[in-house]
Amino acid sequence: MSAGRSRASIAIFGYLARRLGATPFLTGAQRTRRDQLDQLTRVPGSIVFLGDRITERGEWQELRPDLPVVNRGVGGETSAQFR
Repeated sequence: MSAGRSRASIAIFGYLARRLGATPFLTGAQRTRRDQLDQLTRVPGSIVFLGDRITERGEWQELRPDLPVVNRGVGGETSAQFR
């Protein structure tokens, strides 16, 4: 199977899992981080950074302290897991 077909299969599986209410790909640390993020207040007009460990560890608000920046990175995430 080609890399493109593999990625498409993973994305489709992730989509179906989310539609069925399952998140089989998440580790305990990912679930903890998502639970923490779910508790945060949503700020209308914010610039949201979504992504994996690189995003999670980034100090994005320091790049633009004049803008409402929020970090929603979760280490180990893949695009198939985003809701």
